[in-house]
Amino acid sequence: KDTLDEAVNLCTASRGDFILVAQGHNEAVAAASAVDIDVAGVTVIGIGSGSLKPTFDYDAATADMFVIGADNVTIANLRFRVSTNATANAIDIPDGIDYATIIACDFGFAETATDEFNDAVQLNDASNYVTVVGCYFDGGAQAAQSAVLMSKDTKGTIIAGNIFLGTYATAVIEGDTTASTNLLI
Repeated sequence: KDTLDEAVNLCTASRGDFILVAQGHNEAVAAASAVDIDVAGVTVIGIGSGSLKPTFDYDAATADMFVIGADNVTIANLRFRVSTNATANAIDIPDGIDYATIIACDFGFAETATDEFNDAVQLNDASNYVTVVGCYFDGGAQAAQSAVLMSKDTKGTIIAGNIFLGTYATAVIEGDTTASTNLLI
C-alpha cells in the first residue's frame, strides 16, 4: 500500500495484525486524520534506523493528522518530521482511547528554524494506560510547547527512557486542566 492508513484499513480488530512500514518510506501528512490507526490491537513497526526510519512529514499545520484512534495500538520505530510552523501535534490519542504504546519513535527534525510541533504526543480525556518509551524528542529552535501533553485527566501513563532536547515553552511533560493519576515518569 502507498499509505499507512490504507494498510490499517486492511486490518481486523483485536486479531493481532502487524503492519511493517518499509525502510525509507516517506509519507506526507497534510490533512486531519491523514493517518488514523482506528482498528483495535494493531501493531505498526517501522523498518530501518536513523534517517532511514519510515518518516511521516507534516506539510500543514492542521491538527490531529496522525491519530491513534483505537485501544491497544502499538507503534514502533517511526519518525515524525515537522515541515511547517506551529503544527498542533505529531500524534493525537483521542478521548477514551486506552493502552496506546509508542516505542522508539523520533519527533522533530524541523526543515527550517521556524517549524515545530506544539506538542509531539497529546493524550486527551481518559486516554488511560498510555506508554511512551525509548523515544527521541527534539523541541527545535522555536521552543515547542511540550513533548508529551496530558491535556485532561489520564491514569496509568508511563513515560520512561526517552530523550528530550530543546527548550520547551511550557514543560517537557505537561499536565493541563485536570490532574492525572498513577503516573510513572
